[in-house]
Amino acid sequence: MHYCTLSFLLTCTQGMVVTEALLRGVPCIVSNAGGLPEAGMGVCPVCPVTAIEIPEDDKGTPCWAARRYPQQSLQAWLEALDWAAHPTHFEDLSRRCRHAAHRFLKHGATHELPEMLDWLESAISRCAQLTS
Repeated sequence: MHYCTLSFLLTCTQGMVVTEALLRGVPCIVSNAGGLPEAGMGVCPVCPVTAIEIPEDDKGTPCWAARRYPQQSLQAWLEALDWAAHPTHFEDLSRRCRHAAHRFLKHGATHELPEMLDWLESAISRCAQLTS
């Protein structure tokens, strides 16, 4: 049995590791940070994390040396791992992960592209109106 657990305390906007795992039928347990829930395509268990706190200096620049790591709760992660370790759950989740990822490749990207292009066109028009 193989499974992938991912916990990002900083945001991860694309979640490529999750997408690649799902394409191979490897279930993931993801955090609620960044784009990981979306990368899980609605089939991966999502567990809460509290993001790393990165204060800014007086100029608004992130001060990495002063970052703080809040205490995390492991209970949801332990429950998700316990659930996914059950052979029947793992096999079902593996099948659903692979199906969701392949469905997205086949339909998802082409469905969203026209909407994104329309949005970009309207944003460019609004910017042109503001600058004229």
